[in-house]
Amino acid sequence: MNEDDQALLKLVDELDAPECLFNGRIADRLRDHAGYRAIQQLPDIDTTLAAVLVAEMGDVHRFASADRLCSWAG
Repeated sequence: MNEDDQALLKLVDELDAPECLFNGRIADRLRDHAGYRAIQQLPDIDTTLAAVLVAEMGDVHRFASADRLCSWAG
């Protein structure tokens, strides 16, 4: 492995710690959010993507039906 590769790996390691901390804080804040918990039941949805979806949707009650929500989501 050359010096450039080693430098990039070191950078990735340095950025992983704050990302893990941030993801943990998001999960803690949304732990009791029913929508957040429900979205995580979908296949391949992790905590970060679930948080993004909750943030994008906002108040789920603004959708008249599940069909409307699905239509909005595309």
